[in-house]
Amino acid sequence: MFETVISAIIDEFPRVLRKNRVIFTFVCHLVGFVCGLPMVTYGGMWVLTLMVTYSASYGLMFTCLCELIAINYIYGNSRFCDDIELMLGFRPNLYWKATWMVITPLAILVLLIVSIYQYEPIEYGDYQFETWVEGIGFVMVGLPIVTIILVAIIKVIQLGGIRAAMAPDPQWGPAKKEHRTGKYAVDTATEMERIESGDIKSSARSEGIDNPAASTTSISMINAGADKNVSSSYRL
Repeated sequence: MFETVISAIIDEFPRVLRKNRVIFTFVCHLVGFVCGLPMVTYGGMWVLTLMVTYSASYGLMFTCLCELIAINYIYGNSRFCDDIELMLGFRPNLYWKATWMVITPLAILVLLIVSIYQYEPIEYGDYQFETWVEGIGFVMVGLPIVTIILVAIIKVIQLGGIRAAMAPDPQWGPAKKEHRTGKYAVDTATEMERIESGDIKSSARSEGIDNPAASTTSISMINAGADKNVSSSYRL
């Protein structure tokens, strides 16, 4: 899971971080180690209970729901299956499509509603957490949600509207030249060289969302809270 976070950050700043991956990975692990020290103190169990209760609950479910919506309904499930076929050599069957598009989003939505309805103040043993501690917990819940919304708003402003933000990104596709075939083929070797080096910045076209490519808004949503395993093979 931590490697996923590291890869996501490196893919956002490839020119600086890719050549210094070992150093950056070490720094990330060092930061994680320092942040984990409170967990082994005398009050560490209370801190751990707070984090488990809030950081892995509402915010996580909301982030996963946004990721599913972005991939299946903004980017498009058919395009996503095309990408999987390009990488693995076969298309996902009906079971996986139904799971991604219907079953999992509904399950997450139901769990989210039930969790909110059944919410009770947290406690550990006989100790009930103070109100201000619960406030910190709700801040932890809100951080990923606010990040997703904020990044989406920034992208809409930068690209001049919702339609432009949801338009195809011309640089979306496999990172390596030999994998750039079919709809992901590039016109010139120079452009491919710039894509591989990470020089090209994401820019949306204004003609709509019919081009088989990812939208900048949907990818931004995924970057904010979700899993970027695909990013090791695909570059914005």
